[in-house]
Amino acid sequence: MDEENDTTRSISLKVDLSTENVPGPQGSLTCRLDEDLQTCQFGKAITRNMEPVFDEKSYRLREITEEIAYRTTEKFLLDLIATVSVIGPTGTTGRGSAA
Repeated sequence: MDEENDTTRSISLKVDLSTENVPGPQGSLTCRLDEDLQTCQFGKAITRNMEPVFDEKSYRLREITEEIAYRTTEKFLLDLIATVSVIGPTGTTGRGSAA
């Protein structure tokens, strides 16, 4: 949990899809909590060492359900996995032409 100021804190889920032999995509899903406003926002970073980009939608803490957390996490993971087909497991593009 990171403290950004006295009333804002964040919780991050960091994911590394690398294997022992092949570097893979890494990213993080962050939930930024504002205690004063009793709200939270989700943000994601699909590349390593990138600041998360937060959704415009802000949820009231009372609104957050298991379903919202599940859907947000699932979308983040699918977006991260999709980078493998675009970037390729070794950093090359996955959209080259076959010889």
